Amino acid sequence: MPDDFSPIDLLTRMLRYWPLVALMMVIGGLTAWGIHQVRPALYESQAVFTFAFNLARTGAMTEKDEDYAMGTAAAIMSASPVSAPVVEQARQRGIGLEPDPLNRSVFLERKSYRWIIRVRLPDAKAAAFVANAWAQSAYHELAAAAGHAERAETLRIYQAGLVGCLNEWVVTGPAVAECPLKSLADVQRELQSTENELKQERAAARGFMPYLIFNSPDPAIPAIQPAQFGQNSLVLSGIFIGFLLSIWLIATDLPHILALRFHYAASRTEPRS
Repeated sequence: MPDDFSPIDLLTRMLRYWPLVALMMVIGGLTAWGIHQVRPALYESQAVFTFAFNLARTGAMTEKDEDYAMGTAAAIMSASPVSAPVVEQARQRGIGLEPDPLNRSVFLERKSYRWIIRVRLPDAKAAAFVANAWAQSAYHELAAAAGHAERAETLRIYQAGLVGCLNEWVVTGPAVAECPLKSLADVQRELQSTENELKQERAAARGFMPYLIFNSPDPAIPAIQPAQFGQNSLVLSGIFIGFLLSIWLIATDLPHILALRFHYAASRTEPRS
């Protein structure tokens, strides 16, 4: 690049050599398109979970609370208890699936109150099989977590009642307390037992919220034709790279240097009179 580089001068030269700029952009775009064409074709299938919130139990919810509940569901759907059986089923069917396929062949995408399981494989039927197997495994885990979450909520309410019962024993004494348990020691033992069971149920629920509702997933079907993943972005990237290369060529005066050399070579080959 010349020492007296000037952006205005560069812009002027780019306008002068605009055919070169256009040619480099076309070459970059065509090269990127060719790279995309030689990549193996991938077929995508997707199974869809639809969720809802039981607002009769929770009242109005903030967006943060909704995101947390949906994120917890996604964490359960992507955990190893879901993926491991699917990988084994795929292996038995001769489907080449990575040991940890999440974000490689299997993708979870959220759209509002839906979680979409996307599977991309070179075979359309294999992609649909893996998507459905993943959805069924996820449904089983979600149902188990929901059962534990519901049990934990029941225990929480029962624990609150025991705390009230304990307060009655401490404040009013056993003579006037309306607690169904016979003694303060019984209340304390029941509280401890409930606390232990509540911890176990919450751990088994894995953060799932009891007010989050879901149905069986919509099944995946084999794709008819391969998807063009990232073709437009790749071509645009190639065009942009071609544009940058043209700027570099012009900034280094390469077109001018080549033109001078071509003119010099042509003048030397001309016959002298």
